[in-house]
Amino acid sequence: MIKNSPKQSQYRYHNSGSILVVSIWVLAFFLILSLGLYNIISTQIRLARRTEGRILPRHLALAACVYMANHKEAKGEKTQHAYDNLYNLREEKEIAIGKGKLTYVLVDEESKINMNSASQNIIERLLQNTSDLSDAASQKLAESIIAYRSKQPLRVKEELLNIEDFEEKVFDSCKNSITIYGNGKVNINTAGTEALKALGLSDSLAKTIIEFRNGPDNKEATKDDNFFENTSEVISKLNSFSSLSTEEELLLASLVGNSTIDVKSSSFTIKADGKILDNSTMKYEITLDDKGKIRNWIEY
Repeated sequence: MIKNSPKQSQYRYHNSGSILVVSIWVLAFFLILSLGLYNIISTQIRLARRTEGRILPRHLALAACVYMANHKEAKGEKTQHAYDNLYNLREEKEIAIGKGKLTYVLVDEESKINMNSASQNIIERLLQNTSDLSDAASQKLAESIIAYRSKQPLRVKEELLNIEDFEEKVFDSCKNSITIYGNGKVNINTAGTEALKALGLSDSLAKTIIEFRNGPDNKEATKDDNFFENTSEVISKLNSFSSLSTEEELLLASLVGNSTIDVKSSSFTIKADGKILDNSTMKYEITLDDKGKIRNWIEY
């Protein structure tokens, strides 16, 4: 039997070691490649999910806008109310597409005082009721607002801060009671206390209207709410609920006669929560004007 020589054995061991080293390097290369591909793919998947999480709720929000615009135009439908009140506006609505869902409620822009069309007296009263301004300061600021908007209408209500002496604390005190959207009329079915008082109503009359609207449970935006179906019944319904004085009747008759108040609105802000895969992803505030066009879009 012929035995391997020492040189042949050394060569064989050296050759096996080289193959092992090469194999390790190949495995390491494929491992690094696999890790790289995994990182790339996982990044793409996360990006796709984030993109889906933003795009799908946005499309749902747009769908809500289209629905609202069509709903406003369909005045002949039996489902259309001849009035808008807090209950039918704040009732939560839902739109779903695939894995996405959007829940939203409506805020009536005409429950507020329109700073593009309100009279100086109304603006003065609003400033007096919502801030600690003196009568003289409120009058001066109201005059400044009228002068400012005469050049061009306010495009956003924050534009009021451009007016001299209109301080941020004054804006903060009245911002929830003002708007720049709508036809200028105030919806008596949805207006808050400050808006009602700005129209010239006394504290007691504003309280009476809100208590009437709240219904038997004395809570707003619930199923037993009362409402006015048209402005011609405002005085009679309030008299049945709580006797009005002659002065109060005359004031309400004046507001009805000059079309300062209404029972239906045309401009709304959609407050929406967009979700995908049961996780909240985006919130929206979208304002539609009286023609159903988007006037303001905020997402956060």
